[in-house]
Amino acid sequence: MPFFDILRWNNSFWLLFLFAVFPVFFLLRSVFSKIRLYVESILFVCVASVLFFFVQHKGWFYHLLPARGFIYALYAIFYISFIKSERACAILSRMRIRISGISSAILIFLPVAGIYLFLAIGIFELAGTRYPLKDEFVELLNEYSEEGSCVAFLSTDVYPKYPTLIYADREPGTRYSTAFPIAFFYWNSEPDSISGLYYRKPENMSEEESLFLLELGSDILANRPQLVIIQGTEECQACPSGFRIDEYLNYTGWQEEYMNNYNWLCELHDYQVYKLK
Repeated sequence: MPFFDILRWNNSFWLLFLFAVFPVFFLLRSVFSKIRLYVESILFVCVASVLFFFVQHKGWFYHLLPARGFIYALYAIFYISFIKSERACAILSRMRIRISGISSAILIFLPVAGIYLFLAIGIFELAGTRYPLKDEFVELLNEYSEEGSCVAFLSTDVYPKYPTLIYADREPGTRYSTAFPIAFFYWNSEPDSISGLYYRKPENMSEEESLFLLELGSDILANRPQLVIIQGTEECQACPSGFRIDEYLNYTGWQEEYMNNYNWLCELHDYQVYKLK
């Protein structure tokens, strides 16, 4: 994944991380030497979490949750230390505010609520920028399937199956969250020297690959999803270069065996859409 996409998809976190410099600077002053070791330890694991996030090179926002937790801890320590400092006590005293009871609860609640609101805005921002195709797939499902019905996405990637099914209120059409076993079966494989294809005929498949296709087909027959959406891109996640899910299912005879009750409907962003007759 491009480095700048990883940064762009997590805008809210980097802002939160940047502003954490101020509480860290405040807490590491000699006045608060008693908690210096704790602050340095939290800061160390926070930075380490961010580094691990880049090592994973995925860009998913939940990979930053450990770092977010450590940043919230730094903010909490900073806030509690600040309101207990002599300067803050003097200011609050002049304002005739006593740090006890309801006043203390409000002073603690407000920044915590602000941080969680900031996080919520970041998640909504992520849903809009990271999933640009979601709305088009949701419209497709709303037009050609009934609310609460089954829809099958056959792809090695979680997206666009999710969050599309959630927003459209549809059930998954197969037992598999994704068709990830396909990537396992063809990991590190080379195309055929004659045909140039990676795909195997049923007689040349392993027992595991045959079982996967059988279970996938059985789910289609049993659940009768109103739509079957098959990935047709050459950017199949974790697959060899040029590997296509739609070509694979057609070459192996899977579509001919299990999708007789479906008609091709349309193509949406290189995904082939089939509708139940």
